[in-house]
Amino acid sequence: MGVVMSPRERSMACVRQAGARSSRRRFLGSVGISLISLALLPACAAARTPTPKPGSIPRIGLLSLRSRDESSGVLEALEEGLHGHNWIVGENVIIEPRYADGVDDQLLTLATELAQLQPNLIVTDASPLVAQAAKQAAPNLPIVMAGSITDPSADGLVADLARPEGNITGVANSTRMQAGQRLLLLKRVLPQLMRVAYLGQASRARSRTDPLGRTARSLGAQLQVVDVGRSEDLDSAFLTMSDGYARALIVEPASPLLWTERARIADLAVSSHMLSMFAHRECAESGGLAAYAPRVRELVHRAASYVDKILRGAEPAELQIELPTSFDFVLNLGTARALGLTVSPTVLSRATDVIQ
Repeated sequence: MGVVMSPRERSMACVRQAGARSSRRRFLGSVGISLISLALLPACAAARTPTPKPGSIPRIGLLSLRSRDESSGVLEALEEGLHGHNWIVGENVIIEPRYADGVDDQLLTLATELAQLQPNLIVTDASPLVAQAAKQAAPNLPIVMAGSITDPSADGLVADLARPEGNITGVANSTRMQAGQRLLLLKRVLPQLMRVAYLGQASRARSRTDPLGRTARSLGAQLQVVDVGRSEDLDSAFLTMSDGYARALIVEPASPLLWTERARIADLAVSSHMLSMFAHRECAESGGLAAYAPRVRELVHRAASYVDKILRGAEPAELQIELPTSFDFVLNLGTARALGLTVSPTVLSRATDVIQ
């Protein structure tokens, strides 16, 4: 049986219903606005400058095999790259650098020191030994390689380039394919080249010398692998190469020892009448004949984008490792003249930088 309401009661009920409908419309409208705001949030967050809470400014560890002076370009490029993602060093992010001065035995100590500072992540450069030391000292911290000379999967740093599945990601300067290009460039400088040596540390060189040997055979040349483990071995190594009638040598890219001794190697190559090819432009600047090397500043800028993603919450295990896409071919014409070489216009046209 229905409830009979008086006219006044019916009027009050209508008022209450209208109020309820109005409140519901206001509620749904506010929810709609909130949903729109949430949809727009990621784009807005990516565009504005990060603003960490006071006392919680992110800290980035930088571990380098090189000296402070030699690493100045890397540090500068890292700061530039971060600035492009609205991270301003000294304002909303801090970099804590540590330099091994070419002494690889110092890397683990320095990596441990950085780990104790509890940074948000560690950036590594140069040799795979740097990334390995960081991984050992800080197995739970994200590690970003800034052009590390390594094949990360072959060197046991990651499971796969596309999906690292660990705490290491970034930009790796894998040199296996580059080694063949270095030999090809030497062949263009000296077309009659028949014997070439690879100067390196045997424990690290196998993954590079195998494909390099195949490239040499395809060019009608023979490859001689010469091992050097100490500075004292360099003189005898050059005697071995001379005895093998090597006319040119390619220097192992990832060896801390050979990096430190780059000027001496360049001098020994000239005195032995050998063409020398390196993997760092600084080696050509130190007297080597040539260098074929990725553009380090570009690699570090790309590494900065990984730092940005990790600081915003990305997991390194899910960030695909990138490889270099652009390279410099540096020629030292002063060294060419000392060797009695005449560099053809065709080879000169391929050089991105010529040292007189």
